Amino acid sequence: MTDPSQLTADPGLARRAARGVAWTMLETWGQQGLQLLFFVLLSRIVGPEGYGILGLALIVNVVGEVLITNGGWGDAVTRLQDPEPELLDSVFWAVMGLALLLVAAAILLAGPAAWFFEIPELFLALPAMSLALPGTALVVVPMALLRRRLQMGPLAMRTLVSLAVAGVVGVLLAWQGAGVWALIVFQVLQSLVGAVLLWPTTAYRPGWRFDRRRLASVTGFVRGATSERVLYMVDALMPRVILGKFLGPIELGYYVLAAKVVELLSLVVQRPIQRILLPSVAHLSEDPRAMGEAVGTTLRLALLVTAPAALGILVTAPDLLPLLFGHSWAEAAHALQLMAVLVMIVPVIQITTSVDYARGVSAPQAWLALLSCVVLAGLVVLLQPVTLVNVAAALMIRGLLIILVRMGRTVRVCRLPVLPLLRDLVPILLAAAIAALAAYTVRTFVPSGVSLPLLVAAEILAGMAAYAVAVLLLARRSLRLLTRLARR
Repeated sequence: MTDPSQLTADPGLARRAARGVAWTMLETWGQQGLQLLFFVLLSRIVGPEGYGILGLALIVNVVGEVLITNGGWGDAVTRLQDPEPELLDSVFWAVMGLALLLVAAAILLAGPAAWFFEIPELFLALPAMSLALPGTALVVVPMALLRRRLQMGPLAMRTLVSLAVAGVVGVLLAWQGAGVWALIVFQVLQSLVGAVLLWPTTAYRPGWRFDRRRLASVTGFVRGATSERVLYMVDALMPRVILGKFLGPIELGYYVLAAKVVELLSLVVQRPIQRILLPSVAHLSEDPRAMGEAVGTTLRLALLVTAPAALGILVTAPDLLPLLFGHSWAEAAHALQLMAVLVMIVPVIQITTSVDYARGVSAPQAWLALLSCVVLAGLVVLLQPVTLVNVAAALMIRGLLIILVRMGRTVRVCRLPVLPLLRDLVPILLAAAIAALAAYTVRTFVPSGVSLPLLVAAEILAGMAAYAVAVLLLARRSLRLLTRLARR
């Protein structure tokens, strides 16, 4: 395999990318650790019903993520070589206007939502959650400017400090019996505190300028990206709406927990891909072969982390959930086992998306998102009756089908050699399967009198040891690649 240093002739870019990877990994691992800590504490106190109500109240935040944070505005700024100040101001006021419109929509729709789902708490919860949106809009342009310069340090500190502050406040409120409101405050504070922390780290300050002509230079890209994200929004909200309407907040709470565990695990790899791969690959957009090498390298590294995590969750979920979150969450285990494969799939989707964004192409991603949404809807209809397990199975099957389509297209665009790539990826999957088998063996043969913490610890340690040995024996090429990158 080509050495990663050969992916670009710019040593300055390589150094910035290396520093960016270090900061992004610190942010990602720190964020996931704090998220897991506060998630465990809050879920044990609040319980499934509170998280079910939150799952519906978060609808407004999901819309905001689609139209503002992940709507393509930041990516459009990131990929420009020298964005004009007038363009930056126009983007800033565009996203702020979207945020304020969503706040107004949340207020107007709160009553109908509470009636439709027969959950009175949504009448106040939806407008309260919308207070996070202006804070989200405030940081779109500053974050994009920092990302395009690969200055990930301020982003990391903003994420970790805002999460710590919001988490402490949320846990204290939960202990005082605030219920779902502790969860809402936790979500809103992250956005507002993050905005306050990030602004001093960049020289950008918005002017009172809004130029439609300059904004039009990026709206083509944004439309394609937003179309894709809107479809993903429908895709993400579909299980919540179905479960919330037909099964109620408790079953929805189980789904929210399973989805959150998948999100926490996949973000360990997805966030560095999102923050580093797009800016780096954008410099290689005219060289498909170099881009293909970068993508192949990222796939190998992503699978090294996500494969054992996914298969480990498949085996340990029935014991792990009661241990971490309490026995009231035990019924979420089967859904989590089915959704565990998404831990591997979500980062690969991010890789394939970054390739198109780096090339300045977003329309194909919209068509892929539409296909994904249609497939999920069809599977939900086929897998009747509506149950939590059936919805989780639909998500798993859809993920496996769509990833084949996405990877086929990326292989063609980047001219990736399929057989050499498979020679590296298959051994990683085999090593992860061996690790899962080791954990399952421990779970099967450990005496029934062993305490739950000791049982889970034994399963995890056996899986980790087996994975380490299997990777050394089967996936040395990928392991050497990881070692070389860690030294840079």
